[in-house]
Amino acid sequence: MGHLTALLLAFAASPGCASCHPAEAAGFAGTGMGRSLGRPDPREYPTRSFPHGESTRLRVRRRGAELIHGVEQGRRVVEAPVQYFVGSGKQGRSYLTLLDGFLYQSPISYYAKTREWRLSPGYEDDARPDFSRPVTAECLFCHAGEASPVAGTQNRYQTPSFVEESIGCGRCHGDPAAHVAKPARGNIVNPGRLDAARRDSVCEQCHLSGEARIPNPGKSVWDYRPGAALESTFTVYVAGAGKPKVVSHAEQLATSRCAAESGGKMWCGACHDPHRWPANAAAWYRERCLTCHAGTLAATHQEPDADCAGCHMPARGPSDVPHTAFTDHRILARPATAAPGQRVERLRAWRLPEAGLAARNLGLAYVSAGESNQSAFQLNEGFRLLAELDGGLANDADVQTALGLILLRKNLPGEAAKSLERAVRLRPRDALRRMNLAAALAASGGAEAAVEELESAIARDPALEEAWALLERIHKESGAAEKARAVRERWRRESPLGKLEAGR
Repeated sequence: MGHLTALLLAFAASPGCASCHPAEAAGFAGTGMGRSLGRPDPREYPTRSFPHGESTRLRVRRRGAELIHGVEQGRRVVEAPVQYFVGSGKQGRSYLTLLDGFLYQSPISYYAKTREWRLSPGYEDDARPDFSRPVTAECLFCHAGEASPVAGTQNRYQTPSFVEESIGCGRCHGDPAAHVAKPARGNIVNPGRLDAARRDSVCEQCHLSGEARIPNPGKSVWDYRPGAALESTFTVYVAGAGKPKVVSHAEQLATSRCAAESGGKMWCGACHDPHRWPANAAAWYRERCLTCHAGTLAATHQEPDADCAGCHMPARGPSDVPHTAFTDHRILARPATAAPGQRVERLRAWRLPEAGLAARNLGLAYVSAGESNQSAFQLNEGFRLLAELDGGLANDADVQTALGLILLRKNLPGEAAKSLERAVRLRPRDALRRMNLAAALAASGGAEAAVEELESAIARDPALEEAWALLERIHKESGAAEKARAVRERWRRESPLGKLEAGR
């Protein structure tokens, strides 16, 4: 979301689970969830380098037991060791580097289908890709069992960075403590026994990204617990149509005739065993299809194929990740003739939150999507909805931040500062909110106050690159060239990326 508070996007299989369910635990470790995040073995990957644009070359090499990613731009060479991978490896993996306690995504990813190193998703149009993309706790929700972020920072983590690395049993079945102490059906969550909304929520927590995910006041996506409806913690907003994205399985399935005519009985678990991948996928999914279509198959297919999913759920390239292909969950009768719909900017809740939060969450969703999509319509729609509620949400830090940032976009820095000051008073330890306030103060002529807020933000979170840049610019514009140079030197000593640049 840029400068907006992150409003994006678990437990490892415990010994207790494995002691009673060894087959499930072993199978689960072989699925994408069991390998959602881990530590790379350099021996598994080829070393190579490849060009990007006219002036950049990216390279991968081994250094002892470490996997090293590097960026070369002329005489500038920056390298960083990779501490974690993200992704099961079935499609590919992205990589995280830990710099001074701060997590960043590497600009280099490995794509399994082509067995190649390429730019990570989202870097394709970046003329100078670098190690500058912070990895927030919200980004890790669908990949990590339990992260340990430092409150008030964007991407700083405690040591160790993860309490539990890959996703495990608790992400779908809830806290296993009571069940491990006294195993019984009633003290563990079985998604298949829940009503449709709570059942589907278990899968949708990770398999429905939508255009925006908006936590309820005082919540984060990490607060969701299996057995509850997703909307008790956060609401997912979708736009519909358009080319499918990677994480849109639930959205696609809901448009299928199969799901529509099942009376709510068809869900992810109707076809997927979450504990393991089938040895013969075509046969496995064909059997699932025939539970409904056995009687009509001969009448509708002159030569029935043994691979139902191969015909009706072909792999397609998603709109947001290159070099990959994901199963189309729309289950189309004639997928070859189906063109993607036109992208729309209007948002709707996948399922509505409680009435008192509907307008608030929708407004924040429009602002979040507008920032991501660079959509003036969505930003303005979000501002309209939130401005109408402003009187009743003066103590909502997320709303005040969103209003302030849009007012700043509208070149009303004085009004923006009022909203952003309220947000800082509500969340005084949040470095990002202080940086936002500093931007408004600087734009409205309050350079001295802006410097004070920036120094406070940097002290809390020295990885805020925009804060360093704004502080240096304020000193330059005020004629304090020596102070500006001092900021640049401090950046090299204190910022994780500054230290990396300086080779420290």
